Amino acid sequence: MTIGLIGTFIRDRIVMLDGSEVKSIGGLYHSLANAAFLAPDGMRLLPVARVGADFWLDIQAMISELPQVDGQRLIRDEQPNTLVTLIYKSPNRRDEISTQPMRPLSTDDVLPLRQADAVLVNMITGEDISREALQWLAENSAALLYFDLHTMALDRDEAGRRVFRKPPDWQEWLRLVDFVQMNQEEARLLADLDSEYNIAGFRQFMHEVLTTLDCRGMNITLGENGALAGLYMNGNDVEIRHIPVPNSIEPVDIIGCGDAFSAAFLIHYLQTADFFQAVEFGNRIASLNTTFKGSINREKFNQYVRPYAHLEA
Repeated sequence: MTIGLIGTFIRDRIVMLDGSEVKSIGGLYHSLANAAFLAPDGMRLLPVARVGADFWLDIQAMISELPQVDGQRLIRDEQPNTLVTLIYKSPNRRDEISTQPMRPLSTDDVLPLRQADAVLVNMITGEDISREALQWLAENSAALLYFDLHTMALDRDEAGRRVFRKPPDWQEWLRLVDFVQMNQEEARLLADLDSEYNIAGFRQFMHEVLTTLDCRGMNITLGENGALAGLYMNGNDVEIRHIPVPNSIEPVDIIGCGDAFSAAFLIHYLQTADFFQAVEFGNRIASLNTTFKGSINREKFNQYVRPYAHLEA
């Protein structure tokens, strides 16, 4: 089984609440590394992304440490790699300042994913893939397409600061995919809700998306409140469940937890075809990813995630 992963590897500079700084590799790396450590033997992970020449050797070194990852479809680009500075304002809030995004993947770039069983599209910069390329995948591949809206809901001001904005064509993107993920701030924006945490409003929005945009499933991640998960059944029948976080955890660093959620969900779903169990698993792995600083690696996975992940379940 092959899972393709689309997005952008990011050079992250993280300023914590106490003023300390952590430098790490972020963006698509969070999804790829979590998938690599969670995937069963024999599952092939195929990332497709543009990598700046100034970041190429770093990415090659990091990928070499990940099991079952085939890095041959990464694209070396002379453009400087995207750099993001993340400044915490509270345990669950942060400012984000980004340099120029990498150029979007074209149809030619995603040709190797035609035979994949599933493709995780993580819009790390909001410009990771062209809509034409995603449409080509939707029309020419049998792969399950999982789409994390992520920074498509963020614009960049003149200083590179990311600010929320409603993408004018977001419905056209969602029509192309099987499952979609977004966080509560992104859902509030798309649904035109005043309150950030509005379960009733999120439920109504989720029902509308699943019955009008041809998506099969939708996950709205709610931070410490877990996730709202919706599955399109038959006709206009939609089952929506609010799935809490399994344990109360004091977060140390929330960066990458949404990426961990999507990777864990997809790995579990491909093995079980159980949507809501996959959401529960995604919740568990995402919450464990908040218990350490910086990007996950094998040592952190074995210390902070594996003992509590119930991988055998």
